[in-house]
Amino acid sequence: MFKPFLFQGIEIGVCWTTSSHVVFFGNNKGSLDLLTQAFPHLHFFQLTQIHSPLWVENSNTSPKADAHFTRKTHQALTIRTADCLPIMITAPGFAAAIHAGWRGLAQGVLLGLKEHLPRLDGAGALIGPHIGFCSFEVGQEVVDAFGSFVSNYSLDSALAFGTHPAPGKGYVNLDYLAQGQLRSLGVPEVNSVETDTFVSDTYHSYRRDGSIAGRQISFVARLS
Repeated sequence: MFKPFLFQGIEIGVCWTTSSHVVFFGNNKGSLDLLTQAFPHLHFFQLTQIHSPLWVENSNTSPKADAHFTRKTHQALTIRTADCLPIMITAPGFAAAIHAGWRGLAQGVLLGLKEHLPRLDGAGALIGPHIGFCSFEVGQEVVDAFGSFVSNYSLDSALAFGTHPAPGKGYVNLDYLAQGQLRSLGVPEVNSVETDTFVSDTYHSYRRDGSIAGRQISFVARLS
């Protein structure tokens, strides 16, 4: 589905294009400046991400939110990540970009999709590179934050959570939880790029590099 995207001889991410949408997931070689040069026909929009469930319509003011949407063409909705899930939604006449860290996911950031796109039968969700199940070691409070997900969305707890030898610790499969919730909401097609940002040196990782970590820039845009 995704193909490597080269600009000026450098692979800066992977891209998927149809007649109606383009989805791009960046790596640590990319930047907003390079994207504006590589996609000159698009107008780029950003968010001030705050690990929340908040949605906004695309705006030039970089509003505080973690998901934005548009019904206009050639509006590239960007998300910045360094382990969190960049989730792009495509549907006829609609596009949305979602930043889903564990806090936003637990707070229901994906639930906003139904509010802004009530009919999901023609929608697709694409999840970009993110921290993998075996790399996302967390405290018990993070596991507990997703306690209702398994029952609410008919998920398998063995696939959602992993045990840890140390007391009070565990592993959480953010990708599995997000895919399960999206399908439960009615999104018929969900695909994921299963590259682990923590393990791969092609990607920024906050968990691996701490405060010096950069951010991948990804986007979705309607073309028609």
